[in-house]
Amino acid sequence: MTRELVKRIKMDKRINLTEDWKFVSMMMTSNTFCLELCYEDYTIYAEKHRQEVLTALLYIKENLPRTIVNLILSPNLEVLLNFTNLPRICFFTHILECPCLFSTQYKHKLSDYIKVMRQFQEVEKEIMESEELKNKDDFTVVLQPFTEHLTFPLNRLNTTDISYLSSDCFHLSQKGYARAANALWNNIMEPVGLKSTDWSKEFDRFNCPTNESPYIRTWKNSK
Repeated sequence: MTRELVKRIKMDKRINLTEDWKFVSMMMTSNTFCLELCYEDYTIYAEKHRQEVLTALLYIKENLPRTIVNLILSPNLEVLLNFTNLPRICFFTHILECPCLFSTQYKHKLSDYIKVMRQFQEVEKEIMESEELKNKDDFTVVLQPFTEHLTFPLNRLNTTDISYLSSDCFHLSQKGYARAANALWNNIMEPVGLKSTDWSKEFDRFNCPTNESPYIRTWKNSK
């Protein structure tokens, strides 16, 4: 996918590859957790993820000058397991779309899978410290961690507020994506080391550039 992205950017006549700044957002692993984890050797998945992410980032670094990569921390899908009072149809859609976490045949490994999801988050944090990603003036990667300690909103009955979910109770609704987009924007505006690790009600807080920091926060300008 990374190679295809670079290829499309290079072919786009609207983009001046050497002069225009590019802003690339990446979030990975939800499909891995749902559809692959229970069919592969999950004990090596975290290290495999490390190599894949680092390889992708280095490829972008070498092939896309003037690029900021926005790496959104892999979500821990344990949050899905804590949903309550969902429509009955969601029992079936969860098994269909995320069998590794919801099928009864893998229930005995669920605690191990949750550990792997946490390991993925730690791996991505460690990748951010790689000197290979910090030695070029026109390239940077910033980890946006609003998904790290994600809690899902509740309704007045203190059960899962399904207005933030699409009809399959797995993907977000338009309202849910508004909340996620707001959280991501706030992360982008927050200095590295002081970024929010959860989301809040959509548009209760909307960070803006300031006179002191009128730019996207990176590890260099957050010091």
